[in-house]
Amino acid sequence: MSLKPFVTCAALLVLCACPGAPADPEPVGDAGPAAECGNNVQEPGEECDDGNRRNLDGCSARCRIELGAVCGDGAVEDDEECDDGNSTNGDGCTSDCTLEGDGNDSFETAETITINRGFNGVIDPAGDVDYYKFAGEAGVWITTYTEANPNDQDELLDTVITLYDSEQIQLAENDNLAERNAADSSMILRLPYTGNYYLKVQDRSTWALNQNPRGGTNFTYRVVAATMNMDATQVNVDMEAGNDEATAQELGWTASGSGYILGGLTDAQDVDVYAFSVAEPAEGEEVLGHLEVDVKAAGVSGNGSTSTVGRIWITDAANTGTIARVRYSRTVTGIEPALPPGDYLLWVNHPSQGSAIAVPPGDNDFYVMTLRLRGDNVPEAAEETNNDIATPEMVELADQGGGRRSGFILAQLGADDVDHFGLSALETEGRISVVCRSRLAGSGIRSLKAELWPAGGGDRIAQDTEGAEMVYIQNASIEGGQDYVVKLTKSGQEDDVSGHWVRCGFHLRPAN
Repeated sequence: MSLKPFVTCAALLVLCACPGAPADPEPVGDAGPAAECGNNVQEPGEECDDGNRRNLDGCSARCRIELGAVCGDGAVEDDEECDDGNSTNGDGCTSDCTLEGDGNDSFETAETITINRGFNGVIDPAGDVDYYKFAGEAGVWITTYTEANPNDQDELLDTVITLYDSEQIQLAENDNLAERNAADSSMILRLPYTGNYYLKVQDRSTWALNQNPRGGTNFTYRVVAATMNMDATQVNVDMEAGNDEATAQELGWTASGSGYILGGLTDAQDVDVYAFSVAEPAEGEEVLGHLEVDVKAAGVSGNGSTSTVGRIWITDAANTGTIARVRYSRTVTGIEPALPPGDYLLWVNHPSQGSAIAVPPGDNDFYVMTLRLRGDNVPEAAEETNNDIATPEMVELADQGGGRRSGFILAQLGADDVDHFGLSALETEGRISVVCRSRLAGSGIRSLKAELWPAGGGDRIAQDTEGAEMVYIQNASIEGGQDYVVKLTKSGQEDDVSGHWVRCGFHLRPAN
């Protein structure tokens, strides 16, 4: 708490009556030897001796312990905002035990940082917001990110970063660098102009407004604004070489099969084309044919682009047929085809193309895609026999602990095909969940349906059909000792999209 009102009142004791308990008067001499109060040595008869003859600092002018909060004793009490055990200013806690700001709590006091260098900060006290300022150039690709909580620990900082222009108008924002298990923030964007930019760092609790603000000395972070490394193999920058297969740009990848595409949409007719391959696996190895393409959100609540992408599709290298296709939307943010070894093209166009709604070009139309090429679910192996519910293809279920088991399959649902997959029984009553995606990942399948049946006959237990959302049979009740079958069917196939893969996950757990 602040001691200034009390100090002022003590100084005016000769002029006024101050409220509260009276302070100890100056000691009066007596006939015998006495301890010397104020010499910083506690002597017989003294409860304390702090080296002065002042009241209201924890030890009175008569060397008696004073009750109540004492600024500088290291304990936060009563209405003190802080107490760091000293009376020094400039260390975060003032001499009267009120919190000091870190000096960059507004646009006006933003700390200037340099591109390609990291800066350390702390969100302290709770609700603290830190501002930084840096100079950037038009057309330069940069990444801004924080390093604070890589393991997503609840007791540490969960950052949100926001980018503003020189007029303090929001351009971009990011909460988590990934959808799950990622408390740190990250954005990749193309700067729209040459000049100053502001970057704000805060905890998600402050950003969300409806939560109690968090903060503290352990809410430390490192913030970075850096130019993208255009020489890195995995950073693929759209060269705008052309709009057809003859001008396709070869994609580069890391050794583990990941990368980025940084693309521009120059006008409403722009189409970007990228070439890549799925390699033949070594003997005994799986095909790394699960391509994941994820488009980062645009707009002021995303990476700042003034346009999303339109369609994303995959063809063979000669562009003789479409294997997979999606139209970007709020719920469909990428494409995930299942590809055999071979050469392919990835296509991206402006949202105006093939749309009934005109989408005029913006001032800074760009897109950022993350790429990953990896192994897929266990491929269907009993195509000739799993058409019949009596002979389902059994799914290998891995132990997940706590009695839970899960298995995954990659099915191929061709013309007039029906697939059945068997799930081994739990020993006790439990629940089954079935999750499947097909069209939403780019397949040409129409109206994928999953049905859950008891093996050996009986009534259907549950069903769901892929529409605006994926197939999700959630926590269907099952009996102990009973096997079950999941039946997959479709209503049809897109005429110009050949892919007919289905990815499913099966999850079994005890009832309790």
